[in-house]
Amino acid sequence: MASATVQLRSVDASRHEIAIAGRLYGASAGELRTSLEEIAPRASVIIVDATRLEAIDATALRVFVDALKQLRPRGGRLIFFGLTPANRRLFEITGLDRVATVAADRAAALEAGA
Repeated sequence: MASATVQLRSVDASRHEIAIAGRLYGASAGELRTSLEEIAPRASVIIVDATRLEAIDATALRVFVDALKQLRPRGGRLIFFGLTPANRRLFEITGLDRVATVAADRAAALEAGA
């Protein structure tokens, strides 16, 4: 079972993108948490590229909820794109799709975060 890799990049001064590949489970969620804690204080928008995200568990979902708790009081947003049908269904079941934005693709995510 491959663990996830997390890559950060700045879109501009207030928008940052995180690309996640592989299976994001509890053991690999620490890297995601570290990355989000690094950028959340200065980001108004965090865009998550999930096109290569194979699977995600509740521990990793919690990391995103914690990031939202930092972003929302400042009007910040968390935007996902590229979710597989199974991952999108998990977002729907947990309600994460109601507190974060789910976009069809990167262009739509960038537009939603403009």
